[in-house]
Amino acid sequence: MAAYSGIFSGSGALSGLLWFSLPLGAFIGASLSVLIVLALSGLGLNSQVERMLLSGVATSFMFGALTSLLLYFASPQATASVLFWSLGSFAKASWSLLILPTLVVGVSLLIILGMKRQIMALQAGDETAHTLGVNVPKLRLSMLLLCSLITAVLVATCGGIGFVGLMIPHTVRMLFPGRQPILLTALVGGLFMVWIDVLARCLLGNQELPVGIITAAIGSLFFLLILRRRRVVG
Repeated sequence: MAAYSGIFSGSGALSGLLWFSLPLGAFIGASLSVLIVLALSGLGLNSQVERMLLSGVATSFMFGALTSLLLYFASPQATASVLFWSLGSFAKASWSLLILPTLVVGVSLLIILGMKRQIMALQAGDETAHTLGVNVPKLRLSMLLLCSLITAVLVATCGGIGFVGLMIPHTVRMLFPGRQPILLTALVGGLFMVWIDVLARCLLGNQELPVGIITAAIGSLFFLLILRRRRVVG
């Protein structure tokens, strides 16, 4: 985070390079993981969801092992900083850090809204999307890389905050069945994170709890309830 905010405390090309290096490195790592998963599971119409999930789990463990190896040889101070960052927090948030995330998320959202029809067709199944004239492999690859860019920039800014992208869309779909309100989902997700941050600042006295801990706890309970509900219905 210190390197990321260096553009506003330093000057010249070096500070700008340090400001851009963390999101760029995160995007390279995210894109590499996506390409590995797609190479193992396939891009075509015959690719199976189970293979993609297993490939994602294997890739996650591989990169997790690499991260643990780097932390093992790092200094205790660097290890503590990375650990706190990985939990996710808005403690060091500032308006100056929002320039790149706002630009990336805004442009990406416009692209997603422009391709909404193709994405909706893809949700109906690969075969259905193919019969409607959608280039399924190209669309899937482009959307995965675009989501990797968004995720990389946001994680580089505030660390890993899990389950939000899974909880909020499910909740919005339950409130508005049969519809896909993308802008409303984004608004609900933003409001949810604002109140989670307020909760993180109020739970403990004189210190702020990492946001990722709260979202992980709420998200795990949310999906346990979803799984139990589906089991009862089934």
